[in-house]
Amino acid sequence: MAWLAVRGGGRMVLLLAAAVSLLVLLYVARLRTSRHAPVSLRELLDAGVAAAEAGGEQVRRVRLSNRLAQQSKGKTREGADDPLTAGDLSSHRVMYGGLSAAFPAIAIVSEEHAEGDRDTAVNVPSRARALRGLIGDDVLVPAEAVTVWIDPLDATQEYTENLLDYVTTMVCVAVHGSPVIGVIHQPFLTRRVVGVS
Repeated sequence: MAWLAVRGGGRMVLLLAAAVSLLVLLYVARLRTSRHAPVSLRELLDAGVAAAEAGGEQVRRVRLSNRLAQQSKGKTREGADDPLTAGDLSSHRVMYGGLSAAFPAIAIVSEEHAEGDRDTAVNVPSRARALRGLIGDDVLVPAEAVTVWIDPLDATQEYTENLLDYVTTMVCVAVHGSPVIGVIHQPFLTRRVVGVS
């Protein structure tokens, strides 16, 4: 191990070098989460599929436990109760948490909201499956242009009535307001439909 003897002015140079290095690291970290940082649509596709499947696993788990903890979000336009279950909330936490952890700079809009919105135990990108054929060359878009819409449990009424063929989890990715990726996952049929434009 070599020791470096630093005298008077040398200390200032080392201090300045350390400060510049720290500023560069902070800039790179900030750029990664910046709303202007580029986002890969291929990675968003993989993450969207993984999020829909992870949400679907939660929906199945809650339904199979038969602990729905059903409540009402209010009334629909037709006057019927709009149900909310533990399946909705558990799926929301996993989908919202996984996507927001993977892409902290993009806007994510969910039909549901819950205390502790983020279940960061799910690492969405590590669960992603390769769907490379759907997007030929990867496309990078600014994070500020991306909005991801999620429905953690569509057909909640049917879910409460055990009509499980109708239950889905969904992810839609829009760029500048136009949909470019759609994922519909049917957790009880283990079927998935993916669309890319």
